[in-house]
Amino acid sequence: MATTKKTTKTKKSTAVAKKPSTKTPAQMRVIIAKDVLAQIASRRYRPAEGSWVGDSNIGDLEYYVEGRLAEDEKLCKVDASEYVNKVKKCSVCALGAIFMSQVSNFGGVTLTDSRSAYSVFEDLDRSPLKKYFSVSQLELIEACFEGIDGVYSTDMVKSSDRVSAQAYYICHKNATKRMTAIMNNIIRNKGTFVPSQDLTKEMIIEAANLI
Repeated sequence: MATTKKTTKTKKSTAVAKKPSTKTPAQMRVIIAKDVLAQIASRRYRPAEGSWVGDSNIGDLEYYVEGRLAEDEKLCKVDASEYVNKVKKCSVCALGAIFMSQVSNFGGVTLTDSRSAYSVFEDLDRSPLKKYFSVSQLELIEACFEGIDGVYSTDMVKSSDRVSAQAYYICHKNATKRMTAIMNNIIRNKGTFVPSQDLTKEMIIEAANLI
């Protein structure tokens, strides 16, 4: 007796395709700024000058990446979300806070060595932060947060912004209040940082006399 080969029906996938985000880069920047404020309020972020990102338990971002690659020879890159998700409490500068909240909300950042971790902040033309923020905005944000001593100091921004950056740093003396003011400014201006809005004429004159 001939046998008939059984056929199986292919089960249709019930997975729903993830729709690409329809939000603009400006809207993404507002989301990032709001998240930074929430993390400051929860004390997970501790705004501090002179440090990109440093967790009290797992260390700085670049050392974490270096350590993960050293412990696993087959590993050629580290998903930044791995670091961000492990952070309990960290010191961050303005760019560090933006990085943490960008990765936390949108992911998509991989690091291949400690140098690439530094490059997130020090090579802005190739930085993943450039996905949502312009290089000039990132430099201005950091200059206002760090003042004259940071990598992106008042000397790094265009001349028309130098006095504003110095005034912002001088007149918001507390690092937490300064970062809070920066993020609120971004939110208020729908994704664009406009430091002059937070400064008085007297503040500008004081800063101009110090440059």
